[in-house]
Amino acid sequence: MWCPLCLGEMARTGLVYYPLLWRMKGVLACPIHKVLLMKACCCNGQNSIPGRRRKHHPGICVKCGRLLYGEGQPAPSPASDGAVCQSSMILGLLADSQLIAGVAREKLVGNLASFLGRASKEAFGGASSRLATALGYRKNTLWYWLHGLGMPKIEVLARLAVMFEVPISQMLLGDCQKQLVCTQTALECRRPTRYCERHSSEECRAAMVRLRGESSVPMSIAAMARQIGVDPGQLWKAAPQLAAEISFEAKKHRQMCKQLREVRLEAVFYDEAHAIADTGRVPTQRLVFVNRRHEIGSPGRSMIQLCAKICALVRDHRSLERKTVTGPSQTNAA
Repeated sequence: MWCPLCLGEMARTGLVYYPLLWRMKGVLACPIHKVLLMKACCCNGQNSIPGRRRKHHPGICVKCGRLLYGEGQPAPSPASDGAVCQSSMILGLLADSQLIAGVAREKLVGNLASFLGRASKEAFGGASSRLATALGYRKNTLWYWLHGLGMPKIEVLARLAVMFEVPISQMLLGDCQKQLVCTQTALECRRPTRYCERHSSEECRAAMVRLRGESSVPMSIAAMARQIGVDPGQLWKAAPQLAAEISFEAKKHRQMCKQLREVRLEAVFYDEAHAIADTGRVPTQRLVFVNRRHEIGSPGRSMIQLCAKICALVRDHRSLERKTVTGPSQTNAA
């Protein structure tokens, strides 16, 4: 992604480059011009900017060769306050990277865990579930961060910084002394939750019956929950007996598909096993190639074990053929 206004200013100075900020996850807006970063050229090129290892001229689309700024390119859209604040926090983290680089990771994780504990107590009254909802994550995910068992991604740190108006470096170094209060700007840049709607029990039951009748293949409860937009536990509470029947049908369908796939796999690999029987092992890359060619699917553990058995049978059959061929010749020579 890039900011066309920044590239235009760089072109006037004679030095055009892509800043590191544009490659950071969670950066969606330019903190200087307060516009959204562009993702594609006017030629609809999906990869207008190549990877880091590929050599190219900065500011030029690798698909069509046009300039990524100036005439012919669409005007950038204005960014929200939350996106601008999130990008500014990540920019401040890059500026303070030398201070954080000399600190051990265990200490950084511990400082962040203490900061999250303070935030849940002072801003949400000790309810960590409310803090998780404000961030857009589940409670058990936040539990790992609260107990110092992991470090969240940089975009999560940026959301926390925007939410409490605290720089990321202060959170990681444990230098935050201010009273933590949640701001309204954080709601604009929070992560969208997977299940965002709430329905009554009657609506959930009606939607389950409708999806059960429309789908040609039995659906699981999780797939139904994604289409309805609720949590799977809500469907189990709304209609437990119906949910149990749907879950049983989906499980039975998966078992039947697995059996059919293994039967088809046995027929396909019986011919392929002759080519790899002499190696004494089962190369996974060849299995993936065969599965893609015959549209079987990715090779699971059962498939690899089945192919290994077929290879063993082929090797035994060849050894028996060799014995039968060499046996009469040895007796005649004697």
